[in-house]
Amino acid sequence: MKELTKNFRLLRPLLRGLPIIAICFLGAVNIASRYLKYATPKYESAAKIRLADNNEGPTSTMLYKDFDIFTNKNKIGAEIEVIQSSRIINRALDSLDFDIQTFRIGKMSTTELYHECPFIVNYDSLKEEWREKMFSLNIISKDSIKLSLGPGKDIRTVFGDTIRFEGSKLIITKNDALLESKPYLQLVDQYQFKVKDREKLVKEVAGGLDIISIDKDIAILRVGYESEVPQKTADMVNRLCRAYIEDYEEEKYKATDVTVSFLDEQLTEIGQRLKDSEEEIETYRNVNDIINVRQETETDLRQISQMRIQLANLKMNLTAIDSLYNYINVGKSNFLELAPTFEAFNDLLSTEMVKNLKNLQAERKELLTIYTSEDEKVKLVNEKINDISDYLVESIKNTRNNLAIKHNQIEQVIKKAETAFIGLPTREKDLTILERNFMLNQKIYNFLHEKRTEAEIARAASISFHRIISYGEVPSKPVSPNKTLIMFVTGILGLGFGVAAILVVHSMKAKVNDTHTIEKNSEIPIAIEIPKFIKESNIEKGFQQLGIKLELKGFFRAGNIVCVSSFTDPEGRSFFVKHLAKSLQKRGFNVMKVDAYDTHFDRDEQRLVFQNLNANTIKIIDNVSLDEDNYSLMLMSAADMNLFMLDSRVTPAKRVNEFNLIHDEYSLPNTFFGLNRADYNPSIIKLIFRKISRWGKRYYLPLLRMIKNKKAAQA
Repeated sequence: MKELTKNFRLLRPLLRGLPIIAICFLGAVNIASRYLKYATPKYESAAKIRLADNNEGPTSTMLYKDFDIFTNKNKIGAEIEVIQSSRIINRALDSLDFDIQTFRIGKMSTTELYHECPFIVNYDSLKEEWREKMFSLNIISKDSIKLSLGPGKDIRTVFGDTIRFEGSKLIITKNDALLESKPYLQLVDQYQFKVKDREKLVKEVAGGLDIISIDKDIAILRVGYESEVPQKTADMVNRLCRAYIEDYEEEKYKATDVTVSFLDEQLTEIGQRLKDSEEEIETYRNVNDIINVRQETETDLRQISQMRIQLANLKMNLTAIDSLYNYINVGKSNFLELAPTFEAFNDLLSTEMVKNLKNLQAERKELLTIYTSEDEKVKLVNEKINDISDYLVESIKNTRNNLAIKHNQIEQVIKKAETAFIGLPTREKDLTILERNFMLNQKIYNFLHEKRTEAEIARAASISFHRIISYGEVPSKPVSPNKTLIMFVTGILGLGFGVAAILVVHSMKAKVNDTHTIEKNSEIPIAIEIPKFIKESNIEKGFQQLGIKLELKGFFRAGNIVCVSSFTDPEGRSFFVKHLAKSLQKRGFNVMKVDAYDTHFDRDEQRLVFQNLNANTIKIIDNVSLDEDNYSLMLMSAADMNLFMLDSRVTPAKRVNEFNLIHDEYSLPNTFFGLNRADYNPSIIKLIFRKISRWGKRYYLPLLRMIKNKKAAQA
């Protein structure tokens, strides 16, 4: 509840000043509406461009990817800078009518005409000093015109004549095409025109551009342009996008031409180097008798391996034959008792002869059982055995010699074959270097030839992979000034100004507005709160209630002297004492009202009051104002009850502390505060009307009476 009361107390000045807040609000809205009425609106149109993607399109779009060592994956920011560069803007302006600005002069404002201009200005030569200078043109009639170059420099001529001035030439002609299509268009009027400086015009256009990316991951740009003429915005964004794409195509064609020329030169050079590499390889192969080093080496190694296997077999057979030959040769005298191994000598003839030899040996043994060794049959068998033995020995010897010859021949062949590997690593290294140079030149040649083909395709292509996906349209509504926003902000500012003004005035006045102010600044209790009586009929009833409250607080005991004081008279002291005394008298109290400020309040009257001649009489003193005479302090010190009156609309809050000092210094008895016009917050408008009414009654009515009396006297 206390919080609500506190908040309401803080809002009370605002409620009282609602008319002022309303006036500030309406004034701010009125100012904003007037500003919007005369402010020049600005329009915006926007187009959208989809940038080329290297991952899409034919092979030619990848032409420079291998050449670009500074490739940046995100080139959207760079493309934005390209579009708003002076080069692209100049290219767009070359095909637009922005170099000459024309205006129609109206009574309240000047309007730019652009394509709605009924005349055309051409200039063959115009000095720089005349650029950006406003020319005034007055079309007097359908044929006659007057051009003003400045004060006192008027040139009168007709449409189509050459106007020469200070080394410059101008020709002004009628825009017949426009006048025929729009016959209602007014020709005779006041105009102005200006020839723009191209450099300043480019900066002006760049300042009106707003180029942003739709999304950082999507290569789509929004190109916007603001201008006071709706048609200009659409023309500018569409032409700028077209100029950007045309510039891109031209640069692409130039780049492909340069690339083709460069590739042709490189192909000629690399082709000659490739030819030289081929001849070097051919010469080296012819000199070193090389067909295929790897195949020849593998063949020689295989052949040597096979011959080494044969050599090993021959060596084993030769060892076995040597062993057999030595064994037989040593035991030749006792050949029949030998048992040699013929593992290394196992052909069919030898096997058959050994079998025959064994059979003859067996036959000899049988004959010896019958005959003696000298018998002819035994001798014949011995001769046969000797013949076969000699043959075998000779056969073994010849076989041994034959194997030795083969062994020697194979060794020679192996040595000769191994000579082919002498210097092979060097030959392989040299050949590898030659082949590597050849392959490198061939790879470069193929790469350049492929790129040349791509460059030819790119040069022959007549399309651009930048596309305008949305063209700018002529706007119908301005983007600035934003009427809704301006009205809203201005209204808020008006309300804020009104609230701030009321709070500042309230804080500067710093009156005793309510009991909270008194309680905050003083410990003296508040005895009574006197409301503002708007109607006279409510005064009597109100003071009866006030009298009862004071009676309950012990103010009206028999014989009490109640002293009612205040700093000044306007704080309601006399009004309170007068009506309080009447109210008490009607209720049957024996009341004596004493006017201390009356000049007849002499010492005898004072003695009657303070000697209590009538102990049952209640004396209510209407004290002298504290600011007028210190005599009032004496009356307050002698009184039984002191009621000090404060007025919520008159008494400054700082005076509460001032009375605290007086109360403590003089030890005033039974002192209470009374607040006059408590919770009274009249409307400021009402106060103003009351002030005006009082001034009228004080000054205007006497003046009217004086005038009336003069007229009566004259009559």
